[in-house]
Amino acid sequence: MATEPSTGRGLTVRRARPGDLEQLVLLWRQFHTSHYRYDRDYYRLKPMRQALAATRKHYAVRIADRNAVFLVAVEGRRVVAFLLGTLGFRPPVMPRTRTFSLNAAFVLPRLRGRGVFSMLFARLRRRLLRRRRVKRVELLVDVHNPAVTAYEHLGFRKLHYKMIQVLGTARRQVRRGQVEG
Repeated sequence: MATEPSTGRGLTVRRARPGDLEQLVLLWRQFHTSHYRYDRDYYRLKPMRQALAATRKHYAVRIADRNAVFLVAVEGRRVVAFLLGTLGFRPPVMPRTRTFSLNAAFVLPRLRGRGVFSMLFARLRRRLLRRRRVKRVELLVDVHNPAVTAYEHLGFRKLHYKMIQVLGTARRQVRRGQVEG
């Protein structure tokens, strides 16, 4: 995939490379920190050193994975945003349709509201339509995430609800007020 300069933003959108890995792990940490406030039980991590190592390994695999699309927005030499997802198909009882699951997207706070995610998503759309023949893009987003507005602006619509019931120890902690959720 060739690089694509933006229009006046000083950003380039391209595929993630192995050399981006450390910057991506640091962005993931900010991504996770911002999501943790939505549901502290759901986003609870292993100790940070283990979580960072697991993220590094996961991202390295995804960068090399032919069924993943991992795009980054780069400002100079710095990765300032990413979009990661995987290709697949709808369940076998439905007509065979290629789908793309958007698993994670993050834009540095200082660049939000400036069209960076739109740039990433436009590149993703072209790639999915032209090279992968994808017919659906799906994502799961927390109801409190302000990015919902950006997704709706790009044409996503609410279709399903993911509902969660906490069982066992975590449920007792929620009742006692030990876990916010």
